[in-house]
Amino acid sequence: MSAESANPVSSIKDKAVRGVAWNFLNAGSGFTMQLVRAVVLARLLSRTDYGLTGKAVAATFVATLFTNIGFGTAIVQARHLSRNTVESIFTLQFLVGLLLALCLAATSTFLAEFYGDTRLIWLVTALGTGIWLNCAMVVPVAMMQRELRFKELNLMWISVRFVSFSAAILMALTGCGYWTLIIPDLVSRFLAFPYILWRRRWRPSLRFAVSDLKPVASVSAKSFATFCLATANTSLDYAILGRFFSRPVFGLYYFGYQRVRGPMRMAVTSVRSALFPAFTKATTEEGLRSSIVRTIPVLAIVTYPLAACLFLTIPQMVPLIFGHKWQDTSPIMQAFTVGALFIPANLVFSSAFLARAIFKPSLIEGSIRVTLIGMGLIWLGITQQSILTCAMWVVTVEAIGNLILLVWGTRLFKVPIRSLSRDLCLPFAAILTAALCDLAWGTLRFEYSGIHAWLILALRVLQIVLVSGTIIWLLAPQTVAEIGKIFRLIKN
Repeated sequence: MSAESANPVSSIKDKAVRGVAWNFLNAGSGFTMQLVRAVVLARLLSRTDYGLTGKAVAATFVATLFTNIGFGTAIVQARHLSRNTVESIFTLQFLVGLLLALCLAATSTFLAEFYGDTRLIWLVTALGTGIWLNCAMVVPVAMMQRELRFKELNLMWISVRFVSFSAAILMALTGCGYWTLIIPDLVSRFLAFPYILWRRRWRPSLRFAVSDLKPVASVSAKSFATFCLATANTSLDYAILGRFFSRPVFGLYYFGYQRVRGPMRMAVTSVRSALFPAFTKATTEEGLRSSIVRTIPVLAIVTYPLAACLFLTIPQMVPLIFGHKWQDTSPIMQAFTVGALFIPANLVFSSAFLARAIFKPSLIEGSIRVTLIGMGLIWLGITQQSILTCAMWVVTVEAIGNLILLVWGTRLFKVPIRSLSRDLCLPFAAILTAALCDLAWGTLRFEYSGIHAWLILALRVLQIVLVSGTIIWLLAPQTVAEIGKIFRLIKN
């Protein structure tokens, strides 16, 4: 008898811990390749290229809502899953993806007219093909997550991302323009889909029976609603702003969003894909509560200092790394960087909600956020406000939504506020104050001089003290010790 079969609980725990490590490696490699890719493309492509790509993404907004119709979460969470159920889910996902691709191809002319550029016809059609592949990959990816095969999954993503990275650099150097931002990602999907089927040794058959979906229908419906709201929260701004702003101006927003939110979203997705299955294995409420309390400071110790340093250095880094033509996007990137402060609480509590099949908090929070973002951006677009004002509104609404999740999660899982105040609330307040000081310093620098020079200096000193104090606070021995406790994530 093998060691794993003799102690299945220890085997599951070891796989989950290794999964967290592999997901961090995947996120780190992805961030590195995205950064190098962004540096090269920013110097070879124009604002108009980014703006046109952003409008193409905006045009496919509705279709992306149906990319995952909730069955991925249901597969990971289900205690018992038959082969017939898996094949019926795959068939449904495959056909839904094909239908979405055909609908986008059929409506591409209308969408191009709506956003005012005929070049969007082929861009929208190409993105529709990517949506089809994303739909088809939901089931095999979820099965590998269910089996805690994180090493194979992440090695696949690292490999196809490297291929996409190489293709993007080559296309940019050969003058392919805005297609450089579309084709490489399609190539990675075309490679990932057959590879993951080969690794699972699974040949799906296109069979379908409604009765096979009944065991997972309830969870998948709620998960689908949550996914739609989450996707709307991340893409609704594209759909609205792409209609009101010109390609160069919208290109600034799209570029700033992708440089900050792209890596951020990648890291969140990677960590959640490990936390969600791990939290699912926690059989008691006390074990889940302990995991929540121990995981938040581990994420905060990485997120908060990184967010603070990025906020302070973005104005100097952007022209140096990406070129002076992107200098105007610095304030937008700073605004989105502030949103990184909400990651630890949002990531942990949303994973815990999914693990317990509790969808009400995410549905209510998502509905409020979508409503506020949609109404606010439409008004800002109609009144021709600046693109920076739109970015700040998006971040403000996200702060409101994350506060709702934080309060709901602490009450539902009975997490003591005192345990979060040191690792979450106080560092958050310090960095946010430092960010406000930086904004005030920038305003004073341009509007005042002479007698106000001492105020500028005082704000800079206060800023440095706050950020340094926050990092020291987070790196205190007691907090560093929490990193070791992550390996007990599902012990209970």
